[in-house]
Parts: sequence; structure tokens; C-alpha cells
Amino acid sequence: MEIFIIIVFSIAIWHFIYESLIAPNLRLKIRHDLFVERDKLYAIKISDDINEVDKKAIEIIDQNIKFMKVRISEITLNSLIQFKKLYESDEKLRSKIDNIELKINSSKNTNIKKIDKKLSRIATNAFLINSGGWLMYLLPFAIVKAMLTDLIQSAKRISREITIIPNHQFHNMQTRRFA
Repeated sequence: MEIFIIIVFSIAIWHFIYESLIAPNLRLKIRHDLFVERDKLYAIKISDDINEVDKKAIEIIDQNIKFMKVRISEITLNSLIQFKKLYESDEKLRSKIDNIELKINSSKNTNIKKIDKKLSRIATNAFLINSGGWLMYLLPFAIVKAMLTDLIQSAKRISREITIIPNHQFHNMQTRRFA
């Protein structure tokens, strides 16, 4: 019982430290990364060699950056699950998102596309940061899953090898085990 209390207390301390100290600083870094990408986007915007398609893509990405700056801490597993359900059930939303992606991808400017890909990585990082407090809860399950996956792979390999072994060698192996 004492060990259980120590484990629970340790997890609670980790969660407190992560959510109150580590995650806010990591979110601040994400905000900084968003400002850097926004500045790159504005540098492209003021250059003379952009067309209307590029301007539209820049406008969309700029809106995405503004949204992410405000909603960094809300990119969680729950919000992703809710979005997935909404996306799958709402044809209008899917069409709108596909249209937005088409506008960004139709830009010939590779720097605009790089910024868009960087925003995707930043959003993924935000999700991971916002899920970091759960790491201590999920880590034991991940370890067990990895161990079971390895065990199953080994069992498949050995099962295959055992079906190939000649009968007399299998019999010798069995008798050695009990001898």
C-alpha cells in the first residue's frame, strides 16, 4: 500500500510540475515559433514577385497562425477527437477544408508551402506538449504494448521455425527439456 501511495504521489508531483512549469514554457516557445513563421510570411507578402494565388495562400496561413497563437493550449486529444467526428460527419466542412488546402497547395511559392508544413509540425508539437502531463499515466501501457509486440513477433518467428524443424530434432529437444 505504501508503494502505491508513493507512486500516486510521484505521478501527482510530475503532473503538477509539468502543467505548471514545463508546459507553459514549451507553449511560449511554440508562440515564438509562430511569430517567426508569421514574420517569414510577411516578408514574402511584401516582396514584389507574388501573384493573387500566393496572396490568398498567405492570407489563409496568416489566419491559421492567428488562430494557433490564441488556441495553443486547446490542441488536445479531446479536441482532435471532436474535430475528427465533426470532419467525418460534415460534408460542408470537409469541402471547405479541402478548398483551403487546394488554395495553399496551388501556390507556386515553395516558401509559402514550407511555412504551411512548419505550421503542421508546430500544431503537432502543441498537441504533444498539451498531452505531456498524461505521459506518466500512459508510459506503463506503452511499455507493456512494446513488450507484448516484441513477444508476439518472437513467437511468430519461433512458431515458423518450429514448424520447419525435423521431427526427430523436435523430439530430442522435448526429451532434453524433461531430462
